[in-house]
Amino acid sequence: MSIIEGVTQRGAGVQRGSGADYYVDRTNGSNNNDGFAWSRAKATIQAGLNLCTSGNGDHVWVAPGTYPENVILTAKHNVHLMASPVHGNSKRVAIAPASGIAFDLAQCNRFVAYGIRFVGTSAVGCRSDGEGALFEYCDFTSDTSHGLQFLGATDTDYTGSGTELRRCLFRECGGAGIRLSKGTGVCLGLQATNVNVLGCQFYLNTGDDIDDDAGSESPTYFYQWEITENRFMTRNKAVYLDMDGGVSTECLIAGNYFADDAGLNATKIALATGAVFAGNFQAAGVVDGSTF
Repeated sequence: MSIIEGVTQRGAGVQRGSGADYYVDRTNGSNNNDGFAWSRAKATIQAGLNLCTSGNGDHVWVAPGTYPENVILTAKHNVHLMASPVHGNSKRVAIAPASGIAFDLAQCNRFVAYGIRFVGTSAVGCRSDGEGALFEYCDFTSDTSHGLQFLGATDTDYTGSGTELRRCLFRECGGAGIRLSKGTGVCLGLQATNVNVLGCQFYLNTGDDIDDDAGSESPTYFYQWEITENRFMTRNKAVYLDMDGGVSTECLIAGNYFADDAGLNATKIALATGAVFAGNFQAAGVVDGSTF
């Protein structure tokens, strides 16, 4: 079975379609290569992404290893960044710069990342305003900041809306696992909407596992978010969800497990009006928002 066939079968959202294939291998590649085969692989992820044509559905396949880069993808649509292959948290492709944001996704539609670890150093692991992105089996961390930050700054059409996070890991962040920001510049007050956080794990984050930036304009945070079947694994954490910075509309938090045996309360699960917390679990059993 080829690598492409294997990922097509394993990744529910990753389907091989049209577009070119490019290859990156830090150990055996060179940026003097054309990147069209493993034997002619590029050495950096940035060089591989630079080959992609917007809208083509191009795939960049990356060999396992740690890539000390600040990777930026701007205004390129339907690009796929694929670890090759995906085998466990510690053996995947890691983007880990010496300092700064590991991956900055800007003004891109329908970006896909599969099996990538994003390691921010004195900055967020991944910053995104990309619309309709899919992150599957990815791993987000930062030593001092957030694992993943939604932050629109340049265009009201790009705020991170429609993002789906499947089977991802948010761990050991110096800030929040996921931070939803109200936007800057022309996007002031606009946030990522229609976001799905599905089957992810959160642990050992110094900050909250999911939170907002409590913007002074009282924006509508967490508009039409679905947060389901996740595992909040830190035992008796002070705050798991801090989502009360503004107003939430049609936000459902259901079917999650919280490793808490001291009793969930309105501090550990801080929600704004409009968010529904129902059918979740802690050590004592089922819990919903009416119990705290």
